[in-house]
Amino acid sequence: MNRHKPTQKNSSFGWANDDPNHAARVPIVNYDYESVFQHLDGDAPDVKLQTRNPQPLIEILSPNELQHAFSVAKAILRRASPRSRTMRAAWRDPLLRQKWIAAFARAAQNPEVRRKKSAATRAVWRDPVKRQNRMAAILQAAQRPEVQHKRSETARAGWRDPVKRQKWVAAAFRVGQNPEVQRKKSASLRRAWQTRDRKKAREVILKLWRERRPELLAKMRAGICSSKNRRRASIHFLAMWANPTMRQKTLAKRLTPESRLRQSLAIQRHFQEHPEERQKSAERARAMWRDPAYRQRCSQTLFGRK
Repeated sequence: MNRHKPTQKNSSFGWANDDPNHAARVPIVNYDYESVFQHLDGDAPDVKLQTRNPQPLIEILSPNELQHAFSVAKAILRRASPRSRTMRAAWRDPLLRQKWIAAFARAAQNPEVRRKKSAATRAVWRDPVKRQNRMAAILQAAQRPEVQHKRSETARAGWRDPVKRQKWVAAAFRVGQNPEVQRKKSASLRRAWQTRDRKKAREVILKLWRERRPELLAKMRAGICSSKNRRRASIHFLAMWANPTMRQKTLAKRLTPESRLRQSLAIQRHFQEHPEERQKSAERARAMWRDPAYRQRCSQTLFGRK
């Protein structure tokens, strides 16, 4: 008996068995269910299907492909039931579909419905097997180009809407103020920094910095010079400086030889690229040194004189 080799084992569309540890899981390919349902519902043109050299499936399919064929047949039979055909016919009616969508939207605003839905979602998420299956399905779907394109277009459309953009910013700021969220985010960033390979991200940042350095510097200066951002930064640094632990950590970090060398090289590079800034800095230093009070304070700081 001549069997064909399995042709679907490398498919990335999905699996009939969602258990990732199962050795005999069956791949599901992108089967054209809609054409089958159109034939069943009488919406497709009547085309006579011809089969050449009919053979039993067991002779032309491998065991995994045979299980896949049975899974497809099961899905067709389930969706070909009278209830499924009635629901599909109703969904094709624009008025009924609009009414259903409106009803779903109203139900989603009901606190009791939302509470039950949240409880059911949390119960499913607590199950390790179901959580693993859902995460695998989400990650697999997120890697598909059409899904990524659709999500990008949806995000761009929402961001262009001023009302939605304001809601998103307010929600992100509100969530960011939650101490528990801040703690989890900090732990996640530390874990990612310790475990992930940062070489690729560093290369991307360096390439971006080399290609668009003037533009990025202009944006950074514009942000720093903004009165709103300067006020925020001042409040933030004052709060950090009032904390003895953070103050000690900041001083220890800035006084390390590596940090001082990096700052020195950055200042030298800045003065080499902007000679006018070096001249302005020298004039400011001379003007401050001409002040007797300032000169006396510097002497006391350097030499410990009273």
